[in-house]
Amino acid sequence: GPLETGRGGGETLAGGSSQNGETGGGTEAGEGNLIDADLLLEKADLKGTVADFSEEGCSLVPTHVEEGEDGGGIAWEAAEGHEEEEEKVKVVYGPDCVFQIAKVDVISAGAVCEPASLEDVKKQTSLVLYGTYGEDGSLIAESVYIYRRMEG
Repeated sequence: GPLETGRGGGETLAGGSSQNGETGGGTEAGEGNLIDADLLLEKADLKGTVADFSEEGCSLVPTHVEEGEDGGGIAWEAAEGHEEEEEKVKVVYGPDCVFQIAKVDVISAGAVCEPASLEDVKKQTSLVLYGTYGEDGSLIAESVYIYRRMEG
């Protein structure tokens, strides 16, 4: 019958962002949703480790990812105490900024997102950020993912 059309359509790999009718970025996964950790990192506007805090945000030492020959990437960042001050990126949390913890299974490269809060952002925390850059080079964050590797 006519209801058979479009079977299996509408699913996306990015965590079903096509089903939510809200406007805004499609990066917010629902509670306990499994997302693709590689995709999360690939599409991010900024990745790094928290160096300092400010009233309205924090500053990050960016993580540099170098593509390996085999397609794998090597992530590295300055050792603690050796960060270049000018390399730090200032992050300002936007008014509707969403904080989540992405628990990443290093073997399957899947990540489970759980709600988080500003208090979960601590020094040396690895963050994956989505947002827009301001004229001064700071990032106005819309989504903040606290990146946690779960071994085994």
